[in-house]
Amino acid sequence: MKFFRKKGENSKAKAKAKAKAKANFEKCATLDTSHLSTVFRTRIALRSRTHLDRAFVLGTKLELKYQADAAAAIKAGKPIPERQTHDGYQVLKTSNGPIMSYVDPELVQNISDLGGKYQKADLNVAQVFQEADDIAKQLVVLLKIDSRIQLLGLLRNEDSTADDT
Repeated sequence: MKFFRKKGENSKAKAKAKAKAKANFEKCATLDTSHLSTVFRTRIALRSRTHLDRAFVLGTKLELKYQADAAAAIKAGKPIPERQTHDGYQVLKTSNGPIMSYVDPELVQNISDLGGKYQKADLNVAQVFQEADDIAKQLVVLLKIDSRIQLLGLLRNEDSTADDT
């Protein structure tokens, strides 16, 4: 996409890519049940799954940073910083190059917060999977798709591998 090329054109191209990503996400709710619509929804669903999986991982990293920043602020006698929020946009790397992805910001924030809870060990793995499944169900409703979406596939694979040994 153009938004990775020149610095001067970066903001306009990035804004255009964001608008297109959001429009594509919202378009899913208005499509009919034709084959082309199903293909489009599937593409957006796969993109959204990757987006949310990455937001979970980012949430774990942000929690570590927040804990360190909060400890440093307390030690320095400064106010505790606010937690970072998400706007729903993310750049994904694809075989055709980078692409802007959009998912409802509430879902992104929920999965990121879930990553933070997992990092702090507030929830066990089964609870994390249950909450991720609830978020996936919300995504299915928003996109109006017929199939199930399973989030946190890498974590699920690691968990099943640990059970096998």
